[in-house]
Amino acid sequence: MTEFDATYSPEDNKLRLYAAYRLDNEDYQKIKKAGFRWAPKQELFVAPRWTPAREDVLLEFVDEIGDEDSFIHDLHENKPDEMWVHDVVAVAVYLCKKCLKPVAIMNQA
Repeated sequence: MTEFDATYSPEDNKLRLYAAYRLDNEDYQKIKKAGFRWAPKQELFVAPRWTPAREDVLLEFVDEIGDEDSFIHDLHENKPDEMWVHDVVAVAVYLCKKCLKPVAIMNQA
């Protein structure tokens, strides 16, 4: 992750801001004023719904807002009469909160 990543999820109509470090007071107040709230379990800022103003605020932090629902299966074009068979492996990587270096990797397959 760069300093900031931002995503939009069409399923829940929410904007999310992922920060690599704690925001300074000025940035925190800007995000808070735009209606974003800190989600401690997800460790991100989330806005309850998309608005043009909230999108503009996010674009002050990032060059573009990514799609929250882009998964690896989206990389393969499915044809109407075909199924794409694949294996899924989940891996958790735990990072040091201070330096963002990996401290543990856990296979969750």
